[in-house]
Amino acid sequence: QIVEEKFPNVRGKRTFTRTSTLNIARIGKDRYAGYTGEHGYITTSFFEVLGSELTITADVAGSIKLEILDVLGNVISGYETILKNDVTDQVIEWSGKDLADLKGQKVSLRMELHNACVYTIGGEISYEQ
Repeated sequence: QIVEEKFPNVRGKRTFTRTSTLNIARIGKDRYAGYTGEHGYITTSFFEVLGSELTITADVAGSIKLEILDVLGNVISGYETILKNDVTDQVIEWSGKDLADLKGQKVSLRMELHNACVYTIGGEISYEQ
């Protein structure tokens, strides 16, 4: 869109016209900044599970393997899954387990990225400050 604006001179003796353009860029929800990897790992800080939902927003051209780890860094059996599609605030579904079973526990999330970008991790969790 082309915009023409007229501005008076400070002393009011003359005006000048400025022609400019107005553009817009659209960014998807929660996609302002993210972690991108052709192949790599991201492990979150420990967080407390407060409920039954852990959510993710990611662009996935390849895959993201998600695993919940205990305080010793071991994968908790049944809390693994693989994402192969773009998701926005998607509740993560675990292979055979309910996140609510970990309520009150301190855990972390390990993500193995293959041509993917993770923007947000959220849900019913609490990070220590």
